[in-house]
Amino acid sequence: MLFRLTLLIIIATLLHIQTAGAVKIVRLELEYGSDIVATGGFDIPKTNKTLDLELYDDITPVTVANYLNYVNNGHYDLTFINRSVPGFVLQTGGVTNIDPDNTGLGPTTFGVVPEFSPIVNEPGLSNIRGTIAMAKLSDQPDSATNEWFINLNDNSNMLDNNNGGYTVFGSIIDDGMDVADQIATFPLMDISLIFGPSYSSIPIPDYDTSTSEILYQSNLVMILSANEIDRPILRFTPTDGDFDFANAIVNPIDVVLKNTGNETLDIGDLSSVTANTPYII
Repeated sequence: MLFRLTLLIIIATLLHIQTAGAVKIVRLELEYGSDIVATGGFDIPKTNKTLDLELYDDITPVTVANYLNYVNNGHYDLTFINRSVPGFVLQTGGVTNIDPDNTGLGPTTFGVVPEFSPIVNEPGLSNIRGTIAMAKLSDQPDSATNEWFINLNDNSNMLDNNNGGYTVFGSIIDDGMDVADQIATFPLMDISLIFGPSYSSIPIPDYDTSTSEILYQSNLVMILSANEIDRPILRFTPTDGDFDFANAIVNPIDVVLKNTGNETLDIGDLSSVTANTPYII
C-alpha cells in the first residue's frame, strides 16, 4: 500500500535538517477532447491534464534508465493512448501521431516510436492499481523496449508471475488516477484492419459519428510531451521510530510511506509538530 502525507512544516529552531531525496519524476502533458460540439456520437470538451509519475530508480534501475532514455530523447512526445482495457490497463509508448496540423489521421501521420535494445526484466514489485509497468512480447521475459502501461486495477494475480513477471517501475501520483479512470470510460475504436493490431482498442474521447469518416488528432488522448522534472519528494522506508519532524526544517515536500509487506504501517500523532495547516493524510 502507498500512503501519501503532504506536510508544510516551518520550525523556528534549527536542530536538524532533512532534505528531499533524488526521486525521479516524469510529467506527462495530456490533451484530449475538442472545442467543436459533436451533433452525434460522443463529445468531451477540450481538456489539458498533467500526469506525474514517480519512478522507482532505487528498485528497478535498469527499467527506469531505459524509460528515461525514451523521455529525454523526446520519443514519447506526440504519442497517444493506443490501448484501453477498462478495469485492466491503459497502454502507450509504441506509436505516435506526428500530425500537429490535425489533418486526417492515416499512414503518413501514424508513426512508430524508435526502439532501443530490449532490457532485462526486473520483477518484484506488484502490479497493483496505480502502478506503471513495462509491456513486452509473449513468452519473452526480457523483451521490454518502449511500450508501458498503467494498471487500472489490482492486476497482481494476472501479471506478477506471468511471462516472468511484468516489471513495475513506478506509480501515478497525486490525483493522476482520476485522469486515468476518466480515460478508461471513453468509447473504443478498432481500426486494426487498416493500421494493425496496435490500433484495436483506441480510446476516443470526442468523435462526431454524423459527420466524421476519419479520425483526427483531436479524437485521440494525446501525450503532447514527457519530461523529467524537479520536484522535491522525500522517500522513506520506515521500520520503527518516527521521522523526527519536531527537529527538522523542511520545505514543502511530499512524504511517501511505503508498506512493502504485510506489516501494519502506523502513522502516529502529529500534534507535537509545529506545522502550518493543512496537512493531508
